[in-house]
Amino acid sequence: MASVIWGFFVAATVSDWLSSTVSVFGEEWKAALAGPGEPEAAIRPPIERLLHAVCDNLRVSMAYYPEPALDALKVRPDYAIRVNRAITGYLEVKKRTTDIGPTTFNGHNRAQWERLKDLPVAVHC
Repeated sequence: MASVIWGFFVAATVSDWLSSTVSVFGEEWKAALAGPGEPEAAIRPPIERLLHAVCDNLRVSMAYYPEPALDALKVRPDYAIRVNRAITGYLEVKKRTTDIGPTTFNGHNRAQWERLKDLPVAVHC
């Protein structure tokens, strides 16, 4: 039997846990996009809860920093992710209709990718 922690299920197996966590995220994401406002801003709370749920389940200390300015690269990814006291990666959020294959990027997305691609664990979603 699974326990509920912060609205996410802690399940007996990784696949059970992951399935239920992603399911909750999907429901929250869909609800967030149903309201008014800018879609990227609307989905931040579900993303942040998903990040916490993953790290809680893996028992690692995690913090995220929205819009960190990386002055040397002249770019500001949506999040810097800190795990166990070190920045371990960056997360860039794109609207759901954006193809996240780098070869399809143009304009702003292309310029942003060129600046982010060499960072450790630059994740686009």
